[in-house]
Amino acid sequence: MVESFFVDLLKTGQVVAEDGTFMFLNEYFLLIPVRTFLKLREKLIEKLGDKADDILKEVGRYQVAAAIKRYSKTIGFEKLDQVKITEFGINVMNLMGHGIFEIVSFNEKEKKLVVRSKNAASAIEYKLLYGKSKKPIDSYICGIWEEAYTRLFNTNMHCTEIKCIACGDSFCQFEIKPAKKN
Repeated sequence: MVESFFVDLLKTGQVVAEDGTFMFLNEYFLLIPVRTFLKLREKLIEKLGDKADDILKEVGRYQVAAAIKRYSKTIGFEKLDQVKITEFGINVMNLMGHGIFEIVSFNEKEKKLVVRSKNAASAIEYKLLYGKSKKPIDSYICGIWEEAYTRLFNTNMHCTEIKCIACGDSFCQFEIKPAKKN
């Protein structure tokens, strides 16, 4: 569970808070409220329209690419099997405050999976602040899943949020599958 993963990271010095800084797996982190992130999203949409979602997805992809590079140096990430990598990734997502994610289905042969969160923080907070959204709002999380499974399967992947708490669904659900070739 999340608590034991966090305790293990604390015990091994992988989570450190000192001198006004917070480090998680050897990277500096800023702890910002979800409302602040949603305000950033709102302002991006105000200025850029639908391109804002593309930017947030790109930032999510960047986060994973940078993390994998870092984890390769610190924990030998590339030597782990797909199941261990998936478990590690879900533990990190859960610990970072995105909510508790679970795998609903995973077809390794077809490189398709569905993940779900019943408590995705950004979607819950969005609904509280703005009311129901007309469309799913978690493009940043889609970028995280896309890049994680692009790396895992060595195939360009695409993630679509097919259900969203912000839209009134009881959970957020993400479908990750190979991207269509142009």
